[in-house]
Amino acid sequence: MQFIFKKINIFLLFSFLLLVFVAAFRVFGYDSDYHHYFNVYNYGVHLQASTKELFFVFARFFLNYKLDLDFFFLLFVYAVLGVGLKFLAIKRLSVNAYYSVYIYVITFFLLHEYTQIRAGVASAIVFLSLFDVLKGRLLIFLMKISVAVLFHWSALLALPIYFFRNRSLLLFFVVLLASVFLSPFSAVFVNSVFDFLSAYSSSISYYYSKHSGHTEYFLVFNIYSLLVLSVCLLSYFAVLLKKIPSYINSVTTLLIAVCFYSAFLYFIFAGLHKPVVAFRSSEFFFVVIVFLIPHLSKLFASFVFIRLYLFFVPLVFFWHLVFRVNILPSLQFY
Repeated sequence: MQFIFKKINIFLLFSFLLLVFVAAFRVFGYDSDYHHYFNVYNYGVHLQASTKELFFVFARFFLNYKLDLDFFFLLFVYAVLGVGLKFLAIKRLSVNAYYSVYIYVITFFLLHEYTQIRAGVASAIVFLSLFDVLKGRLLIFLMKISVAVLFHWSALLALPIYFFRNRSLLLFFVVLLASVFLSPFSAVFVNSVFDFLSAYSSSISYYYSKHSGHTEYFLVFNIYSLLVLSVCLLSYFAVLLKKIPSYINSVTTLLIAVCFYSAFLYFIFAGLHKPVVAFRSSEFFFVVIVFLIPHLSKLFASFVFIRLYLFFVPLVFFWHLVFRVNILPSLQFY
């Protein structure tokens, strides 16, 4: 057993060093956000405390002005934090570290540590708070979410997760179905919430107005949303087969609840016809597949086709990111 743990640790260490190198040196070429961050770091373009979180502002000030270091070092810091914290979350939440690293490398490593670097660190911290949810440690949970907010405002959306413990997954299933059918009417609800929050923090309102993106009628049911829905439905199928309890009292059931929450956010914001906020808020929590799919594969050990489908979910997501979203514009595929 000790030998197995040693092999896993060596594998994670080697993978960590390799991925930090890839992310910091942008081995696959410039990502879609590279020039934006380059201009912010070097010239202060679009740098406001209300749109760029405190850690980014501090890191830029310390690395650029105090140490006079190149932009590479900002990428290096975020790569170390993003990859390192994701790997720590894998060790704590996954039942198969090798499988989780495979999923992470072809999905959220590219999306987060290679592109959305601030969200990458924040999401990792959020998932490291899940044990605090299960153990009812509210203060520690709030402290971790507060740290996550220093990296990205989206971490505020994690606050409801604390109340998931001991809730029924049937409730999440019903709420998800309701969000799918009521998506066209969600604008009234979402705008009311932001009006309420704006009364207490103008920064939240300003950030949302700046980063919610353009308004556009888009196909709500697409590759991404169908992938999220399919993982949710397969997760609930495990509940129906009584392979796991229907109440959220374990790592597996809490991960399933977070997956449902990711889908819920997508359909709620999709009703606003704002693809940017719909996808980004949902993707922030869809990182859950890095940890959840190994759990589901173990639960469905005797269901070969389900295990095969789960194996291909990250590959389809990879195809979506690279060929549809064009997350790596420097690479030209013909």
